[in-house]
Amino acid sequence: MRNFFYALVLVSVVVFGFFISSKSFASGDVAGSAVVNFPYKIIEVKPTGERSETAGASANIAPEKIITDLGLPYYLEDKISTLPDPKLRIGGVVTINRAAAISVKDGKKLTIYRSWVKTAGELLLEKNIELGTDDKTSFQPDSQIFDGSQLTIVRVAITTVVEVKAIDFQILQKDDPNLDYGKKRVEAGGKGEKKLTYRVRREDGEEVERTLIDSQVTKNPKSEIHYTGTKVTILSSVRGRATRTNIANYIVSANYPRGTLVRINANGVSIIGMVNVTWGTATPPDGIVLDLSQSYLSQLKCSSSGCPSVLVEEIKQ
Repeated sequence: MRNFFYALVLVSVVVFGFFISSKSFASGDVAGSAVVNFPYKIIEVKPTGERSETAGASANIAPEKIITDLGLPYYLEDKISTLPDPKLRIGGVVTINRAAAISVKDGKKLTIYRSWVKTAGELLLEKNIELGTDDKTSFQPDSQIFDGSQLTIVRVAITTVVEVKAIDFQILQKDDPNLDYGKKRVEAGGKGEKKLTYRVRREDGEEVERTLIDSQVTKNPKSEIHYTGTKVTILSSVRGRATRTNIANYIVSANYPRGTLVRINANGVSIIGMVNVTWGTATPPDGIVLDLSQSYLSQLKCSSSGCPSVLVEEIKQ
Protein backbone atom coordinates (compact mmCIF):
# COMPACT_ATOMS: atom_id res chain seq x y z
CA MET A 1 0.00 0.00 0.00
CA ARG A 2 2.89 2.37 0.88
CA ASN A 3 4.65 1.63 -2.41
CA PHE A 4 1.46 2.40 -4.26
CA PHE A 5 1.21 5.75 -2.48
CA TYR A 6 4.80 6.70 -3.32
CA ALA A 7 4.26 5.66 -6.97
CA LEU A 8 1.11 7.82 -7.14
CA VAL A 9 2.99 10.80 -5.67
CA LEU A 10 5.86 10.28 -8.11
CA VAL A 11 3.53 10.16 -11.11
CA SER A 12 1.76 13.31 -9.91
CA VAL A 13 5.05 15.14 -9.48
CA VAL A 14 6.30 14.07 -12.92
CA VAL A 15 3.08 15.24 -14.60
CA PHE A 16 3.12 18.52 -12.65
CA GLY A 17 6.81 18.99 -13.48
CA PHE A 18 6.17 18.36 -17.16
CA PHE A 19 3.33 20.90 -17.05
CA ILE A 20 5.53 23.53 -15.43
CA SER A 21 8.42 22.83 -17.79
CA SER A 22 6.15 23.00 -20.82
CA LYS A 23 4.70 26.26 -19.57
CA SER A 24 8.20 27.66 -19.13
CA PHE A 25 9.22 26.73 -22.68
CA ALA A 26 5.92 27.97 -24.09
CA SER A 27 6.50 31.36 -22.56
CA GLY A 28 9.83 31.65 -24.36
CA ASP A 29 12.20 30.12 -21.76
CA VAL A 30 15.16 28.35 -23.29
CA ALA A 31 17.10 25.70 -21.35
CA GLY A 32 20.44 27.04 -20.22
CA SER A 33 19.32 30.66 -20.38
CA ALA A 34 16.44 30.67 -17.87
CA VAL A 35 15.78 29.30 -14.39
CA VAL A 36 13.28 26.45 -14.34
CA ASN A 37 11.26 25.98 -11.14
CA PHE A 38 9.99 22.56 -10.16
CA PRO A 39 6.94 21.79 -8.08
CA TYR A 40 7.32 20.74 -4.44
CA LYS A 41 5.05 19.93 -1.58
CA ILE A 42 6.46 20.31 1.92
CA ILE A 43 5.01 18.29 4.79
CA GLU A 44 5.93 19.84 8.14
CA VAL A 45 5.64 17.57 11.19
CA LYS A 46 5.82 19.41 14.51
CA PRO A 47 7.13 17.81 17.73
CA THR A 48 3.53 17.36 18.86
CA GLY A 49 2.74 15.31 15.74
CA GLU A 50 0.68 18.09 14.16
CA ARG A 51 1.13 18.19 10.39
CA SER A 52 0.80 20.99 7.84
CA GLU A 53 1.44 21.18 4.09
CA THR A 54 2.85 23.91 1.88
CA ALA A 55 3.01 23.81 -1.93
CA GLY A 56 5.23 25.83 -4.23
CA ALA A 57 8.12 25.71 -6.66
CA SER A 58 11.91 25.95 -6.45
CA ALA A 59 14.83 25.69 -8.85
CA ASN A 60 17.17 24.49 -6.05
CA ILE A 61 18.16 20.91 -5.37
CA ALA A 62 19.35 21.39 -1.76
CA PRO A 63 16.46 20.52 0.60
CA GLU A 64 17.18 23.43 2.95
CA LYS A 65 17.05 25.83 -0.03
CA ILE A 66 13.79 24.35 -1.26
CA ILE A 67 12.31 24.81 2.25
CA THR A 68 13.29 28.48 2.46
CA ASP A 69 12.21 29.09 -1.17
CA LEU A 70 8.72 28.00 -0.14
CA GLY A 71 8.76 30.48 2.75
CA LEU A 72 9.36 28.09 5.65
CA PRO A 73 12.17 28.33 8.24
CA TYR A 74 14.98 25.82 8.21
CA TYR A 75 16.89 24.74 11.33
CA LEU A 76 20.02 22.62 11.50
CA GLU A 77 18.31 20.25 13.92
CA ASP A 78 15.44 19.48 11.48
CA LYS A 79 15.23 15.93 10.12
CA ILE A 80 14.51 16.11 6.40
CA SER A 81 13.56 13.45 3.88
CA THR A 82 12.76 13.88 0.16
CA LEU A 83 10.91 11.85 -2.47
CA PRO A 84 12.19 11.63 -5.13
CA ASP A 85 15.75 12.95 -4.97
CA PRO A 86 15.71 16.68 -5.86
CA LYS A 87 18.70 16.06 -8.13
CA LEU A 88 16.29 14.51 -10.63
CA ARG A 89 14.89 18.05 -11.12
CA ILE A 90 11.30 16.93 -11.41
CA GLY A 91 10.04 18.24 -8.07
CA GLY A 92 8.70 16.06 -5.29
CA VAL A 93 7.79 15.91 -1.61
CA VAL A 94 9.97 17.24 1.23
CA THR A 95 9.12 16.08 4.75
CA ILE A 96 10.40 18.07 7.73
CA ASN A 97 10.36 16.61 11.23
CA ARG A 98 10.87 19.54 13.57
CA ALA A 99 12.98 19.24 16.70
CA ALA A 100 11.55 20.50 19.99
CA ALA A 101 12.19 24.19 20.72
CA ILE A 102 13.32 24.87 24.30
CA SER A 103 13.75 28.37 25.77
CA VAL A 104 16.80 28.77 28.02
CA LYS A 105 17.19 31.97 30.02
CA ASP A 106 20.86 31.89 30.94
CA GLY A 107 21.50 34.85 33.21
CA LYS A 108 20.05 37.80 31.31
CA LYS A 109 20.34 36.13 27.88
CA LEU A 110 17.40 34.26 26.35
CA THR A 111 18.18 31.64 23.69
CA ILE A 112 15.91 29.21 21.83
CA TYR A 113 17.56 25.81 21.41
CA ARG A 114 16.23 23.00 19.19
CA SER A 115 17.01 19.44 20.11
CA TRP A 116 15.87 15.82 20.09
CA VAL A 117 17.16 15.04 23.59
CA LYS A 118 14.66 14.25 26.35
CA THR A 119 16.10 15.76 29.56
CA ALA A 120 17.45 19.13 30.69
CA GLY A 121 20.82 17.62 31.59
CA GLU A 122 21.21 16.15 28.10
CA LEU A 123 20.37 19.52 26.56
CA LEU A 124 23.03 21.32 28.62
CA LEU A 125 25.58 18.70 27.60
CA GLU A 126 24.61 18.89 23.93
CA LYS A 127 24.71 22.70 23.80
CA ASN A 128 27.87 22.99 25.92
CA ILE A 129 26.13 24.98 28.67
CA GLU A 130 28.18 24.72 31.85
CA LEU A 131 26.86 25.32 35.37
CA GLY A 132 28.87 26.79 38.22
CA THR A 133 28.74 25.14 41.64
CA ASP A 134 26.76 28.08 43.08
CA ASP A 135 24.45 28.63 40.09
CA LYS A 136 20.71 28.13 40.59
CA THR A 137 18.37 26.45 38.09
CA SER A 138 14.62 26.03 37.69
CA PHE A 139 15.11 22.36 36.79
CA GLN A 140 16.86 19.16 37.75
CA PRO A 141 19.26 17.36 35.37
CA ASP A 142 16.71 14.57 34.85
CA SER A 143 13.79 16.96 34.26
CA GLN A 144 11.90 15.98 31.10
CA ILE A 145 11.84 18.61 28.34
CA PHE A 146 9.50 19.00 25.40
CA ASP A 147 8.55 21.55 22.77
CA GLY A 148 7.91 24.87 24.51
CA SER A 149 9.81 24.00 27.70
CA GLN A 150 11.37 26.96 29.53
CA LEU A 151 14.56 26.54 31.53
CA THR A 152 16.08 29.23 33.75
CA ILE A 153 19.69 29.47 34.93
CA VAL A 154 20.59 32.09 37.53
CA ARG A 155 24.29 32.77 37.40
CA VAL A 156 25.64 33.17 40.92
CA ALA A 157 28.97 34.85 41.63
CA ILE A 158 30.44 35.04 45.13
CA THR A 159 33.32 37.44 45.56
CA THR A 160 35.13 39.49 48.21
CA VAL A 161 34.82 43.25 48.18
CA VAL A 162 36.96 45.63 50.27
CA GLU A 163 35.72 49.13 51.07
CA VAL A 164 37.59 51.93 52.81
CA LYS A 165 35.40 54.25 54.87
CA ALA A 166 36.22 57.44 56.76
CA ILE A 167 35.93 57.68 60.54
CA ASP A 168 34.74 61.09 61.72
CA PHE A 169 36.80 62.90 64.31
CA GLN A 170 35.56 64.41 67.58
CA ILE A 171 35.56 68.10 68.47
CA LEU A 172 36.82 68.78 72.00
CA GLN A 173 36.70 72.00 74.03
CA LYS A 174 39.74 72.77 76.20
CA ASP A 175 41.17 75.65 78.19
CA ASP A 176 44.59 77.05 77.30
CA PRO A 177 46.33 78.68 80.29
CA ASN A 178 49.01 80.08 77.98
CA LEU A 179 46.52 81.93 75.75
CA ASP A 180 45.18 85.35 76.74
CA TYR A 181 41.78 85.17 78.35
CA GLY A 182 38.90 84.75 75.90
CA LYS A 183 41.07 84.24 72.82
CA LYS A 184 40.47 81.16 70.66
CA ARG A 185 42.65 78.81 68.73
CA VAL A 186 41.91 75.57 66.90
CA GLU A 187 44.07 72.50 66.52
CA ALA A 188 42.86 70.85 63.35
CA GLY A 189 41.61 67.29 63.49
CA GLY A 190 41.75 64.59 60.86
CA LYS A 191 39.50 61.75 59.81
CA GLY A 192 40.54 58.18 60.33
CA GLU A 193 40.02 55.21 58.04
CA LYS A 194 38.72 51.69 58.42
CA LYS A 195 38.80 48.78 55.99
CA LEU A 196 35.62 46.75 55.66
CA THR A 197 35.70 43.36 53.96
CA TYR A 198 32.44 41.93 52.62
CA ARG A 199 31.42 38.66 51.04
CA VAL A 200 29.16 39.67 48.14
CA ARG A 201 26.73 37.41 46.32
CA ARG A 202 25.52 38.44 42.86
CA GLU A 203 22.83 36.76 40.80
CA ASP A 204 22.86 37.53 37.08
CA GLY A 205 25.09 40.50 37.84
CA GLU A 206 22.80 41.98 40.50
CA GLU A 207 23.97 42.13 44.11
CA VAL A 208 21.52 40.24 46.34
CA GLU A 209 23.51 39.77 49.54
CA ARG A 210 26.41 41.45 51.34
CA THR A 211 27.91 40.07 54.56
CA LEU A 212 30.58 41.84 56.63
CA ILE A 213 33.36 39.37 57.39
CA ASP A 214 36.11 41.67 58.68
CA SER A 215 36.62 45.24 59.93
CA GLN A 216 39.99 46.88 60.64
CA VAL A 217 40.90 50.44 61.65
CA THR A 218 43.85 51.34 59.45
CA LYS A 219 44.14 54.96 60.58
CA ASN A 220 42.90 56.41 63.85
CA PRO A 221 41.04 59.73 63.72
CA LYS A 222 42.64 62.80 65.30
CA SER A 223 40.36 64.91 67.47
CA GLU A 224 39.92 68.58 66.64
CA ILE A 225 40.55 70.71 69.72
CA HIS A 226 39.04 74.17 70.26
CA TYR A 227 41.12 76.01 72.84
CA THR A 228 39.91 78.99 74.87
CA GLY A 229 42.49 81.17 76.58
CA THR A 230 42.36 81.39 80.38
CA LYS A 231 45.55 83.39 80.98
CA VAL A 232 44.74 86.56 82.88
CA THR A 233 47.14 89.49 82.40
CA ILE A 234 46.13 92.52 84.48
CA LEU A 235 46.85 95.85 82.83
CA SER A 236 45.35 98.16 85.45
CA SER A 237 42.91 98.18 88.33
CA VAL A 238 40.61 100.44 90.38
CA ARG A 239 38.79 99.96 93.65
CA GLY A 240 35.52 101.47 94.80
CA ARG A 241 31.82 100.96 95.25
CA ALA A 242 29.38 99.27 92.84
CA THR A 243 25.76 100.37 92.57
CA ARG A 244 22.84 98.81 90.77
CA THR A 245 21.60 99.55 87.24
CA ASN A 246 18.16 98.45 86.05
CA ILE A 247 19.47 97.39 82.64
CA ALA A 248 19.72 93.59 82.55
CA ASN A 249 23.17 92.02 82.16
CA TYR A 250 24.93 95.38 82.03
CA ILE A 251 28.31 96.58 83.30
CA VAL A 252 28.64 100.35 83.40
CA SER A 253 32.19 101.50 84.14
CA ALA A 254 33.36 104.85 85.39
CA ASN A 255 36.95 104.18 84.35
CA TYR A 256 37.07 101.89 81.33
CA PRO A 257 35.55 102.36 77.86
CA ARG A 258 33.06 100.08 76.19
CA GLY A 259 34.52 96.75 75.13
CA THR A 260 37.10 96.55 77.90
CA LEU A 261 37.41 93.09 79.45
CA VAL A 262 37.33 93.38 83.24
CA ARG A 263 37.48 91.07 86.22
CA ILE A 264 35.31 92.14 89.15
CA ASN A 265 36.22 90.84 92.60
CA ALA A 266 34.05 91.06 95.74
CA ASN A 267 33.29 88.88 98.74
CA GLY A 268 35.80 86.27 97.62
CA VAL A 269 34.05 85.89 94.25
CA SER A 270 35.42 86.88 90.82
CA ILE A 271 33.49 87.33 87.60
CA ILE A 272 34.77 88.35 84.20
CA GLY A 273 32.74 90.40 81.75
CA MET A 274 32.82 93.06 79.07
CA VAL A 275 32.08 96.72 79.79
CA ASN A 276 28.84 97.57 78.00
CA VAL A 277 29.00 101.31 78.40
CA THR A 278 30.98 104.01 80.22
CA TRP A 279 29.79 107.06 82.02
CA GLY A 280 31.42 109.06 79.28
CA THR A 281 31.35 112.79 79.95
CA ALA A 282 29.08 112.31 82.92
CA THR A 283 30.72 112.44 86.32
CA PRO A 284 30.01 109.35 88.42
CA PRO A 285 29.13 109.77 92.07
CA ASP A 286 32.15 109.98 94.35
CA GLY A 287 33.74 106.58 95.03
CA ILE A 288 31.57 104.64 92.57
CA VAL A 289 33.48 102.67 89.97
CA LEU A 290 30.68 100.44 88.57
CA ASP A 291 26.98 100.15 87.95
CA LEU A 292 26.00 96.48 87.82
CA SER A 293 22.76 94.70 86.90
CA GLN A 294 21.08 92.56 89.55
CA SER A 295 22.40 89.31 88.02
CA TYR A 296 26.01 90.45 88.50
CA LEU A 297 25.35 91.72 92.04
CA SER A 298 23.85 88.34 92.94
CA GLN A 299 26.89 86.48 91.64
CA LEU A 300 29.15 88.73 93.73
CA LYS A 301 26.99 88.05 96.82
CA CYS A 302 26.15 91.74 97.07
CA SER A 303 22.88 93.26 98.17
CA SER A 304 20.32 94.46 95.65
CA SER A 305 21.52 98.04 96.17
CA GLY A 306 25.18 97.34 95.42
CA CYS A 307 28.58 96.39 96.82
CA PRO A 308 30.48 98.65 99.22
CA SER A 309 33.83 97.49 97.88
CA VAL A 310 34.81 95.92 94.57
CA LEU A 311 38.14 95.53 92.81
CA VAL A 312 37.94 96.09 89.04
CA GLU A 313 40.88 94.77 86.98
CA GLU A 314 41.47 95.50 83.30
CA ILE A 315 42.45 92.25 81.54
CA LYS A 316 44.56 91.97 78.42
CA GLN A 317 42.68 90.60 75.43
